[in-house]
Amino acid sequence: MRKFYLLYVFFSYSSFVFPQQESEQPLAVVLNLIQKDYGIFISYNSKIVADKQVTIDFTQKDLKKILSVIEKQTTLIFLEIKKDSYVLRRKSNQFKKICGYLFDSKTKLPIANAYVTVIDSNKGINTTASGFFELSDISIDKKIKMQLLGYIPKEIRVKDLKKSHCKNIYLEKIIVTLDQIIIKGYLTDGVSKNRDGSIKINPDKIEILPGVENSDILQSLQLIPGIQSPDETATGLNIRGGTVDQNLILWDGIKMYQNDHFFGMISAINSQVVEEVEIYRNGAPTKYGNHLSGVIDIKSDSKIPKKTETGLGVNMLYGDMYTKVPLSKKTAVFLSLRRSYADILETETFDKFSEHILQNTRIITDNVINEAIDNSNSKTNNTFYFIDFTTKVLSKVNETNTLSFSTIYFNNNLNFISKLEEIDQRTDDLLRTENLGLNGTWKKNWSSRLTSNFKINMSKYSFRYNGKELTVDFFEREIFKENYITEFNFDLFTQYNLNTSHQFVNGISYSFIDLFYNISDTSDFEFEDDLSIQSNFTDSSIISLYNDYYFVSPKWKLTIGLRTDYFPRLSKAYAQPKINLETKINDLIRLNISTELRYQSINQITEFKTENFGLESQVWSNGGGAETSILKGKQISIGANYSKNNWFIDAETYYKKNENLSSLMNGFNRETDRLLIGDRSVYGLDILLKKRFRNFYSLISYSLTENRFIFPSLNNGQSFSGNFDIRHYFSFINSYSYKNIKVALAWKYRTARPYTRALGLIGDNADNISINYGEINADRLSDYHRLDFSINYTARIFKNVSATYGFSLVNVYNQKNILNRTYRAVLNSDEAFFQLREKNRFSLGRAPNFSVRVKF
Repeated sequence: MRKFYLLYVFFSYSSFVFPQQESEQPLAVVLNLIQKDYGIFISYNSKIVADKQVTIDFTQKDLKKILSVIEKQTTLIFLEIKKDSYVLRRKSNQFKKICGYLFDSKTKLPIANAYVTVIDSNKGINTTASGFFELSDISIDKKIKMQLLGYIPKEIRVKDLKKSHCKNIYLEKIIVTLDQIIIKGYLTDGVSKNRDGSIKINPDKIEILPGVENSDILQSLQLIPGIQSPDETATGLNIRGGTVDQNLILWDGIKMYQNDHFFGMISAINSQVVEEVEIYRNGAPTKYGNHLSGVIDIKSDSKIPKKTETGLGVNMLYGDMYTKVPLSKKTAVFLSLRRSYADILETETFDKFSEHILQNTRIITDNVINEAIDNSNSKTNNTFYFIDFTTKVLSKVNETNTLSFSTIYFNNNLNFISKLEEIDQRTDDLLRTENLGLNGTWKKNWSSRLTSNFKINMSKYSFRYNGKELTVDFFEREIFKENYITEFNFDLFTQYNLNTSHQFVNGISYSFIDLFYNISDTSDFEFEDDLSIQSNFTDSSIISLYNDYYFVSPKWKLTIGLRTDYFPRLSKAYAQPKINLETKINDLIRLNISTELRYQSINQITEFKTENFGLESQVWSNGGGAETSILKGKQISIGANYSKNNWFIDAETYYKKNENLSSLMNGFNRETDRLLIGDRSVYGLDILLKKRFRNFYSLISYSLTENRFIFPSLNNGQSFSGNFDIRHYFSFINSYSYKNIKVALAWKYRTARPYTRALGLIGDNADNISINYGEINADRLSDYHRLDFSINYTARIFKNVSATYGFSLVNVYNQKNILNRTYRAVLNSDEAFFQLREKNRFSLGRAPNFSVRVKF
């Protein structure tokens, strides 16, 4: 009997040696052969395989297919316990086949490549592109687990799933943003600092700031270390030594070539319809191009309001309104309007602002010294007003598509007429600036990981000045200046989130910029030649590719970016790399380092040759399109911050260098017509120290800067101080809130600003008279300081109506600071000779402002 059994096994095994021959074999024999040939282990009860025969084609080398054939020919199933280890057991009605679809809980998009596994088993599968999964022979006592990086894992009991109906299952994303906040309440509530060094402002949450009326966005930035306004305006922002024109300011993606009212005293951005502002002092994402200094990205509302909201406000300079109207659950309209009323009613605040802005213009002073003229016989008519409005239509078409269209428009108008009847003299000055911006955006969520944005926008800026001076039977002079810019921009970028740690941003943009300026000066003076200057290069275009890679972990954040700008007219490309690295040393201390290279093709020049009125010297230019007109800037910064027990310390040191700067951009010497090229270096340290005590906070903002220029053809090739080389800035800010009352107080101090001293006049007649200047910016004015105060009170008038009453006082103790000093040669008409006149520009005097805002 034993011999017979051995022969039986021998011939059974030999059948596998000749795989072309198929015959029924005992299941026990087949299982032994499978374990030996495939190196696996199969555990089973010998009773369940007794008397079972199977037919196997061993030309099929796929183990899973062989096991599947056995399952189909028997009432048994294989369960994989771990790799290369299986259990063979009887089929039961306690096992079932299940299926389902995975979706993102927010976007409702399918989730692909998620792993669906049976808990306590190695059995699992990845979801398809449509989010579908299917598993067979799963015990109803088991649970399945669905997981994917970036989502919260989810478990479901098998008995809750059915084969006949594939259930929709939704996973929630883990809320971990790449711009994780380091500190909330950086300056005050509503202002935060992110891990990438950017500062974010939410105007609707911002607390009271001293001397800042209605949360003026650009003015509030001046409390941030490294952002200053040497001329006291709201919009004259120097970010770490950079000039105003080197900043990139965007509103809903539209580039703002001008962003102010009242010659800089008021921001042209209505904060009532602004949802968020992002500020980068350095290391901005590569999607922001054509700038050397900071970035201020202003974004309007992006959420559909649940109900209509309207606000009305008035202060001692202007009135404004806004409304947010939901047309449906998916579409809303946002409107805002603001207008000054100084052309109808002048207030004390308007008079103070006017006195500050118009000093050293011929509205306040005259070019001729003549004590004999009786000014009481003069007549003036000064009309000034500004207006701005914004509109936005937002439509969330469906869960994956969002459309928006934004418009911003503002203008400033000044018309000054002066008549001096005693000498029959009349001057007319007409100055008008206008800005129009349009933007259309389509945002598409292709999947839970991939989104894209396509933007088309247009920015149009116009400046026009016409100044006439007429003295009957003596002379007539007319100066005309105009400056126009029209920019069209097309931008497409994609954002791919590999997971919560890795993100890729890629984009391409095309910008077409049409720039024009025209300057003319005509008169009937025999000893003066007429002047006519026009830009000889009007249009340019830029093609840009940009990429950013982000890595985020609890300890590290790394950003590596590259932007490449190609200028077709120059047939040259400029690569602009950047790196940001931030690390968490422990729960109290973080360190960061950032470096970048930037280029800029359009900037402002200071045109003094035809300056007549006093406020019209800045002109946008592209330098004729020459390669030397492309400004180059590089920057590196290293910083740290510390946070514990409501104490926060933020410190950052930096070095900047700008190349290809022209003397016309900076106005070092008003008497030269030569265009000189040089460099600027800025060294700085910014420190913020803040402590919060319940409803009271106190902070110190300090900046140390050294701003140096070097022009080979100026100052004997030696470096000299820049116009805004103000070494020390110090602000001490305090705020307190009690119930509905909020109070803020700030004392600001800075050391003296440099200026170039005039030594006297050279020449003896109108043909050759000029000013003899000393060493460039070798002297300094007096130190600057002032105290600002604000208070507001909010009360509920009716059930859905609230009112906020505010009062601010700038320069509480009426300090008279000298902001700038220049010189001018003026004619003494009595004695018929020229004299040197010193022109000091003083700070804003004590200026109160009262406001009322109603919201319903």
